[in-house]
Amino acid sequence: MVGRSGRSKGCASCRKRHLKCDEARPTCERCRRDRFSCDGYTAISFVNEYNRLDKPNSTKVLAARQTPTFPPVSYNLQPVRSEQCLNFLRYLFSPTQSEPYTGDWPGFHAAKDYSTLSYQCLDSLAKSYFGRAQASREVLQDGLLVYVRSLKALNQRLADRVQMVEDDTLGSIFILSVYEMLVLSTSKGWVSHILGLASIMQIRGPQDFQTGFQRLVLDNARILIILASLAVSKGTFLAQSEWKIIPWMQSRPMDPMQGLIEIMTNLPGLKEMQHERNDPLECYSLAKQVLSELLTWRKWWNSTPMSETLIVHSSEQDPFWSEVFETSLYYHSIHAANCTCLYDGAVIQTVEILTATSITSSAFDFDDLLRDAAMEICHSLSYLLSQRNFARGHFMALFPMRMAWKALGGGATSQGRWIEQVLQKVEVHKQSWGITSQTITYPSY
Repeated sequence: MVGRSGRSKGCASCRKRHLKCDEARPTCERCRRDRFSCDGYTAISFVNEYNRLDKPNSTKVLAARQTPTFPPVSYNLQPVRSEQCLNFLRYLFSPTQSEPYTGDWPGFHAAKDYSTLSYQCLDSLAKSYFGRAQASREVLQDGLLVYVRSLKALNQRLADRVQMVEDDTLGSIFILSVYEMLVLSTSKGWVSHILGLASIMQIRGPQDFQTGFQRLVLDNARILIILASLAVSKGTFLAQSEWKIIPWMQSRPMDPMQGLIEIMTNLPGLKEMQHERNDPLECYSLAKQVLSELLTWRKWWNSTPMSETLIVHSSEQDPFWSEVFETSLYYHSIHAANCTCLYDGAVIQTVEILTATSITSSAFDFDDLLRDAAMEICHSLSYLLSQRNFARGHFMALFPMRMAWKALGGGATSQGRWIEQVLQKVEVHKQSWGITSQTITYPSY
């Protein structure tokens, strides 16, 4: 895989129409003016170069589009540098950002055995994150090269019925899915990887995800599978009753986030019904049920100490946040902020499906609910995107931000344009994930 020099840096829609793009972000002005869906920008461009990478004298490895010429780097795992990058990645998941993460994120299980494919995938993720955050072309290039080799090895495993369902394969796909969201090698690469992970999980069945590493994968992958399924407007197996019961038969009840995600597993199926225009009455009835479950969850959430917030003046933190909203919300923890905003995003998505059935006379019945959810997301962004919380907060904020942008009228309103400006600030941050550029421009959900 190598970057192509000389290729247009315009958005995907303008390139398809063979028009000059003004390269405005997150949505170009030409697409907006022509009323086209702007498909956004790809930060790094890849093509298949597996065979050439296998040759020891090959010097054309991987390159970012912005910097198409890199010095050649031969493939060498280099344990010292790999460990340094891995420790840097651990800070991304740390609640305090002041010490490395020591919890049970499933990707870090790969670090226990250097000989596994999942460790090679983790190495590519760690080096790519370090290279992006520290603007190190050499480390970024090395991470991309490890990714190519990992992807080739993974494809070979997927061709074997036994290796396909091994834990090492499961962990490898999970890690490479995260890699795609970080680097965004292609506009839909993250969706393909996550849906591939979903397929392997479905083949193995819910009984395999009750404890241990497999359960950690399920806990961390469910929200990713929901978002990828929404992106393609297809239902997910996670909405099946056995997947809501069996994995939790040998463990304690779900925490608030997992309970919320449990309700959200129904959203992709509703989106598919809306997209296919199948039985609007049934779609409306099911969506009303999901909305009722969400409101019940919020009532319970509001009764817990975790939901408590402080209202602070935005100008006390950063003048940017006070341009449109005078106050911001300060949360008990980043987890609490993520729960609240994910709920708001789910409410907006559900109401959007409800109103699209045309069974209700208008969206008027839901106006207050939509606006409250969207405004709560906006008031939470200064906390989620603060320097302390940025690495962990901005990723989970992307889906709520997209929903808030839609609920507030998109680029036609001052609040919608403000969200666009926030996304622009996020996109240029050194710790930003590549998927940020698609928050508004991805065509579905």
